[in-house]
Amino acid sequence: FLEKMRDIQENLLDFLDNNDDENEGNYRNLNQFFDNLKNHNEQHELKLFLRLLSTVSSHHHRISNFFRKIEKILKNLKSQIQIYYSNDEIFNIFKDNKRILLFLIQEGILIFDSYIIKSIINNTEYINDKYLIYFAPEIKKFVNENSYFKIEQNGYDLSEIIYMKLPENFEEDREIGENENYISRLIRNDLINEFIIYVNKTNYSLQSTIISSIYETNSFLATKQKSIYKTTLIEYAAFFGSIQIVRYLLYNEIELESSLWIYAIHSNNPELIHFLEENEVYFDDKIIMNCFIESIICHHNAIANYIVDNYLQVEIENLIDIKFLKYYNFAFVYKKFIN
Repeated sequence: FLEKMRDIQENLLDFLDNNDDENEGNYRNLNQFFDNLKNHNEQHELKLFLRLLSTVSSHHHRISNFFRKIEKILKNLKSQIQIYYSNDEIFNIFKDNKRILLFLIQEGILIFDSYIIKSIINNTEYINDKYLIYFAPEIKKFVNENSYFKIEQNGYDLSEIIYMKLPENFEEDREIGENENYISRLIRNDLINEFIIYVNKTNYSLQSTIISSIYETNSFLATKQKSIYKTTLIEYAAFFGSIQIVRYLLYNEIELESSLWIYAIHSNNPELIHFLEENEVYFDDKIIMNCFIESIICHHNAIANYIVDNYLQVEIENLIDIKFLKYYNFAFVYKKFIN
């Protein structure tokens, strides 16, 4: 069973990491798995796969067509998801990713109801992650269509959300699911020429931090938005593997702090990892372990294996407390972990 799930995970990651939309080889392999789920009513394996998909959608590095590919998978599994799981269960599987929840609502797989609203209100993390604003149109529509639903729920007044004026380009930006600020877009796409022009024209400080965004759906960055230690320009560039902008910032005397390691793990970019090594950025045992764990969470398995081969001083099979199971990373789950 573990071998089977490892194969499925590998095909999923290869499919999502391939920039060529026409390359459907890995998707055909996934389709065989989907057909088996449908033909044999494997609802427990389906839930396992959906949790894997949810984790990957929140943590894995995203190429340009990342969400489009995930949507293709979810459309394929739509009928099975609706047959086997209640609305509440569907929400709870994908609750950590606003962008996926939005697609499920738009596709009619998930119905935005009072349970979802109350679940969001009762969770401080969701409120801090701007779920109420992100889903303002759905909240307003539900409240207007259900007069019995009280605007004040569990001490939280929804009237501000219901009557708020949404930002310009709201629908477009929440579908993208990334920070909408101009400087962030330039960094994400490693547009070095436009970046240089912009910072020179506006006298933009290279010591600046990234402005928070209600549209952010990268789990790691969303968490950093709430921290007192805001993400710097060079950290943001490292997160997206924007090596040209990282080199430019270094050239302009922005220091390569040890915090860059954890951001670089999210880039899934070997060139950036080697860049930090070549510049001898501080890297102790604690950072090594944190980077290994983060690579497991992100399903950046090539980087995880690189850390194991070059830095980790313990055998993986002895790391039973590491989050292999919690994040459904079957590539690092061994039989001895299973009770």
